[in-house]
Amino acid sequence: MTRHSRRSTARLGFLLLLAAASLWCIPPVGAQEYYPPVADPASLAGTVTVNASTLQSILDRLDTLEARMQKEEQDSGWFDTSGQKFKNKIGGRIMGDYVMFPHQDAASLARFGDIQNYAEFRRMRIFFSGEGYGVFIYKFDLGFEPEGLNPNDGQSGVAIKDMYIGAKEVPWLGRIELGSVKEPYSLEMLTSSKYIKFMERAMPVGFRPTRRVGFRAKNHTADQSILVHWGVFFDDVDDIEHEAIGDNQGLSLIGRLVTTPYYCQDGRYLVHLGVMGAWSDDRDNQVRFRTRPETHEGPRLVDSGTIVADTYYDMGFQGAVVWGPASIQSEVFYKRVLGTTQNYDFYGAYIFASYFLTGEHRAYKRQNGYFDRIHPLTNLWFVRTADGLDVGWGAWELAARWSMYDVRQGPGVNAGVENNVAFGVNWYWNPHMRMMLDWTHAWTSYNIGPNNQVDILGMRFQVDY
Repeated sequence: MTRHSRRSTARLGFLLLLAAASLWCIPPVGAQEYYPPVADPASLAGTVTVNASTLQSILDRLDTLEARMQKEEQDSGWFDTSGQKFKNKIGGRIMGDYVMFPHQDAASLARFGDIQNYAEFRRMRIFFSGEGYGVFIYKFDLGFEPEGLNPNDGQSGVAIKDMYIGAKEVPWLGRIELGSVKEPYSLEMLTSSKYIKFMERAMPVGFRPTRRVGFRAKNHTADQSILVHWGVFFDDVDDIEHEAIGDNQGLSLIGRLVTTPYYCQDGRYLVHLGVMGAWSDDRDNQVRFRTRPETHEGPRLVDSGTIVADTYYDMGFQGAVVWGPASIQSEVFYKRVLGTTQNYDFYGAYIFASYFLTGEHRAYKRQNGYFDRIHPLTNLWFVRTADGLDVGWGAWELAARWSMYDVRQGPGVNAGVENNVAFGVNWYWNPHMRMMLDWTHAWTSYNIGPNNQVDILGMRFQVDY
């Protein structure tokens, strides 16, 4: 009995020793494997024969080391882009409009005559853009329906829109662009015409040019709650001739500061607040501020007249709230013109509200501080099934807007103030196609002569790609 116990004890001790040795050979989880260096590299000369399992083990170790090095590079934010090329994109937009002036009062007829209806391709544009070599970007955007040009002036040709080269993630500056770009000023102007709520932008946006040639930069905090957007621009480079000739090119400093203190569910609920300002030294010493009644063609109902001045200032406030399918947006504009004989103060404002009957919400690009593409919950489609016609109705949106443009201090004959009230219906067939229907009532008050009223009815079909 004693002899048997001693044998069992010896056998148990041997098994424990063998288990401890096995555990010692198993590396801990997450531990790095160690391979001792070869003392004499020359000893590797010649042919070495290894079996298949050893070779596979070596290859597996190499794969592990390469994956670990790649992960360390990604974690550090650095990776090799020397072998990259530009990834290019082509796109464009087509917008076809029909606009009627169904009613003018007697004062409007006497002042402007019978305003003619019109049908046109409001925008026909094509662009090329690309990114490459880690941070570099470019865009080449042309308009074949020169926006804002008066056909009676005899001007025609291809208009430059966005045309720039730039870079992303530049230290301190963020994203930079050099070329023809939009001014970093109005929220309504920075939001693409593909995504605005009415066929035309609100009147006071016209206090500033749409695009300038110069330098633009934008950067935001890590959580994207604060955005700084600014630029330095030449005063006037012609859209058609693509040049400005003269010793005094003029200069504009423009910027805005935006915050989104509340942002939830990827922008389905958000609050956008911002301030904007600009200083301009005009190169030709003449400025003029006038607007159409939120149409592309037709007379400009109010006009400040030409002012001899070489400096003017702008400032304003912008705000927007998106709360599920409902939204509201507003901006206030103030312009101070330093004339040679007197100074002038001009004002503008708008506010609009929109509501999606089908439950969508306005899309917002937080890193850019403006609104983006709508994605209907259900696209428009027609399918014949065994049970009959099955239909998807797309997205439906209602919108209402009030806007004001005040140039009463101007020296022109048509100096005055204009107010507009507009109602719109937007039908989104899919993310890239929609139909718009707008009705606008405009009324004006002039320094000289009677007031007048105009009604406008417009319809648009658009597609972008």
